[in-house]
Amino acid sequence: RAVAYAEGAALVHCAAGKDRTGITVAMSLMLAGAERQAVVADYAASRERMEQIVARLRATDTYAHLHGDSVSSHMTHPESMDTFLGYLEDAHGGVAQALEVIGWTPADTEAMRRHLRD
Repeated sequence: RAVAYAEGAALVHCAAGKDRTGITVAMSLMLAGAERQAVVADYAASRERMEQIVARLRATDTYAHLHGDSVSSHMTHPESMDTFLGYLEDAHGGVAQALEVIGWTPADTEAMRRHLRD
């Protein structure tokens, strides 16, 4: 709802911008009517900058433990997002239906579409 009802642009972020952010952005795009393969491709595109993202994180005290991890373990894989979106479709009928359990409404979906498409 924070994205759907934002008065302007909405900033969605996490440490690497791929997991929590990737899910939030993917669900928002699906609610706005984006095609699943475009959402999957958008998620996968994060891998183009993952080496720089991991290097930035490793330079901080909070993520210093990443020194032993290989960058490949942090890559975004299109099949991961495709599997997640497939699960939402198969188990719930789609993103909007999955969000209904937390009170998401058709009005919220329309607000998301207006906000991201207009």
